[in-house]
Amino acid sequence: MIPWPIGVIAALFAVVATASAGMAMRGGPGAALALLWCIASVATIVGLASLKDWGRRLGVWLAMALTVSTLLGGLAAFAGAPPQPMKCLAATGLSAVYMTVARYLTRPRVKAWFGETVAHPTARDSQASAR
Repeated sequence: MIPWPIGVIAALFAVVATASAGMAMRGGPGAALALLWCIASVATIVGLASLKDWGRRLGVWLAMALTVSTLLGGLAAFAGAPPQPMKCLAATGLSAVYMTVARYLTRPRVKAWFGETVAHPTARDSQASAR
């Protein structure tokens, strides 16, 4: 069974895949890039749903890439002829969501769900290394 936080993250990537597929179907100069986002999102959904470590890693990388591209889009909206502060605010909010997803997928407990062995230092080991 898939843990519910992973299901929510997979649903977020499903929204990204749907929006990217819509932009790719419309055509235009950015259609190839939109198709790439769609393929990466679908691969992440499959990897997360099957609890594969490559899916978790791809999810982290995709969330970081979405953060950067969303922030650049917000910067472009701000630098436009009439600045559009609401688009900038929306881009900042979405970037925060993507960063939260990337940070969540790198937590040791989440890594354990995907079968990756995580070394947890004991209190005694931490104190010994501090000396």
